[in-house]
Amino acid sequence: MAGRCDYKISCRTDYDDGHSVLVVRFYEGDITTESERRLDDTLGPVTRYRRSGKLGEETIDFNPMHGGQQELRIRTQLNAMLLRYAPRTPIAEQT
Repeated sequence: MAGRCDYKISCRTDYDDGHSVLVVRFYEGDITTESERRLDDTLGPVTRYRRSGKLGEETIDFNPMHGGQQELRIRTQLNAMLLRYAPRTPIAEQT
C-alpha cells in the first residue's frame, strides 16, 4: 500500500491592502500502530496517522473579504495539490 499525504497551513500573513497569503506545507506519512503512553498513563498500542517527511511547500494568495466562498476555493485548491503527490493517498479528512 502506498503512503499517505496531508497538508498543514504553517503561516498566514494579512496585508494592509486586504489580501492575505497562506504558506502551506505538504507531508507524507502513514497510519501506524506504536506503543505510546495513553490518557490513563498506561503504555499500549496506539494507531494513528504519523508524518514521516515534508514533500513540499506552496504559497497561496487570497482575499479574506470573500468569506466562506473563498475558504471553499482554497480547500478545493489544496485538495487538488495533494493529488500531485501520487501514488500517495490523501488522508480521509482532506478529500
